[in-house]
Amino acid sequence: MILSNFFRSKILYVSTGANEESIYDKVVVGKAVYIYNHIAIINTTSSYTRFRIGVDVIPVFHLHEEFVSPLVSVLYWTKSPLYVYPDERLQVKIEGATIGDKFEINVQGYLKVQELINA
Repeated sequence: MILSNFFRSKILYVSTGANEESIYDKVVVGKAVYIYNHIAIINTTSSYTRFRIGVDVIPVFHLHEEFVSPLVSVLYWTKSPLYVYPDERLQVKIEGATIGDKFEINVQGYLKVQELINA
């Protein structure tokens, strides 16, 4: 049996001005799989070098999509779903932001839980 639950959340982040900054979503636990249908990011303050969206499988980052030289106040979103399995988490890496840059990350998707059925 497969159960599905839709989710939508907003992550607000203010840059510290570090060379590379990482923003994480929650770690997937149990037998759950998070399927992110849409991940959108916008910097409302200034333009910056690039951002990368992927999966953090500690200690390795698996790149899903990358945007180079995004413009200020332009919404960028992923073109394909991103699957995040148990003990993994969504990670957004931002490079070249300045101190005080404000980012808004919107995610939408659904959670699948697969129960094992004894035959």
